[in-house]
Amino acid sequence: MNGVYHLILILAIALIGTALGIYIRLYLLKSTIKVFGFLSLFSVSVLLLGFFGLPAYFDGAMWHKVDKQAPPFTLLTPEGNIIKSSEYKDKIIILDFWGTWCAPCIKQFPLLEKLYKENKDNNDVAFFIVNPLVGGDTYEKALEFINKSEFDLPFVIDKESVTYRKFNVHALPHLVIIDKEGIIRLTHTGYMESENFYEKMQENLNKITH
Repeated sequence: MNGVYHLILILAIALIGTALGIYIRLYLLKSTIKVFGFLSLFSVSVLLLGFFGLPAYFDGAMWHKVDKQAPPFTLLTPEGNIIKSSEYKDKIIILDFWGTWCAPCIKQFPLLEKLYKENKDNNDVAFFIVNPLVGGDTYEKALEFINKSEFDLPFVIDKESVTYRKFNVHALPHLVIIDKEGIIRLTHTGYMESENFYEKMQENLNKITH
């Protein structure tokens, strides 16, 4: 998502700059003061767009309210233990789908780790960091990454990609928040370093837990 954000920012600047250049040539070329004023206004507009406008837009676009029943799922721990969603009734469940090849997924891990550690002793919340074995990942590759990882996260594997398909995941990272009644409340797709992911996650978890 970082690349998409920067591409759109560059395109927006290019379009605005082109339009402004045409306007200056047609109407303001003879007035230095007016040209300087418009260029200053353009610079301020670009800064505001880059630092506030587009990040806010993408932040809103990444989060989606869902409000539908979560499908049952089965996952596998690195040790080979089976995890069933039926064992986590009356808990808030956070599923984060990721891939070893997915740079945004890995960039997001430190924030997920922080959230996980803050909720580690909360019996009402369960985190699962799910590798669905897609995009060239294999069970062996996922297991090797997990075993070498320095992140303190509850990694699990979706060995047949069944859970991945049940939740209609189409891009990684993809995060799902399921409430205590088994209803999918929110999803979050993608990751940008400039977004307020951690703050939004905390805010959404607080809303669901209280």
